Amino acid sequence: STKKDEVPNLKPQLITNISELEILVQRLMNCHDPLQPIALDTETTHLNPFKAELVGIGVCWGEAPNELAYLPIGHQVQGNLTKAKTPIQLPLENVLTALAPWLASKDNPKALQNAKYDRLIFLRHGLPLRGVVMDTLLADYLRDANAKHGLDIMSEREFSFTPLSFNELVGKGETFANVEIEAASLYCGMDVHLTRRIALRLKNKLEETSSELINLLEKVEQPLEPVLAQMEATGIRIDTPYLKDLSLELNKALEKIEEQAHAIAGVEF
Repeated sequence: STKKDEVPNLKPQLITNISELEILVQRLMNCHDPLQPIALDTETTHLNPFKAELVGIGVCWGEAPNELAYLPIGHQVQGNLTKAKTPIQLPLENVLTALAPWLASKDNPKALQNAKYDRLIFLRHGLPLRGVVMDTLLADYLRDANAKHGLDIMSEREFSFTPLSFNELVGKGETFANVEIEAASLYCGMDVHLTRRIALRLKNKLEETSSELINLLEKVEQPLEPVLAQMEATGIRIDTPYLKDLSLELNKALEKIEEQAHAIAGVEF
């Protein structure tokens, strides 16, 4: 296990122009090994994916401190009124257009912590997310359903350090959009760095524990996640006339049972 004084000193690449974006996408598209997935994370303004605005995207493709990148998108003007400056960041449409083929590719393995949230964020922008080979939240739930499954808890358990928390980074009454880009890149960078490392470790732990657990993750839990996300995004249709008829039918059945109970007891109650 990593000791407390070995907290990784990450140096995420900041992607702020089209040429850097193109180089990054090419790097991502060249990663095909399911045993070495790319960790992916979105930073947004709200915990509710249907209210959230996309602020930044992080990816991590290796264990080295510079094998990760942060794409700032929606950070707001920074500095006080006299020294206010617009942060250098790429337009949302440019980033999403460039990432779309990689996000949609089932042949480019990805690891996420709570993939359903990020999936819903991308779905709201019309982008499918495929190729998720490890959801660390679901995997850790299968490892121990009674444990807590936050990235900070897992990091403390696996590597003996706790990363900077959201509340330590984001001021009261503010959102991630108010965080300065460099600080945001380190925060998101740590998230994807840890997600990737924990994903590899959890896969090994589940395989060592039971082949049934890894099968449950890969053949039931993870395939179900996009179905649930799609249901949340589109809603479900309820057959109200049928339910009304069913309600009447059940009421009649209950009345009959009640009458029988009274007859057996010889008294109404």
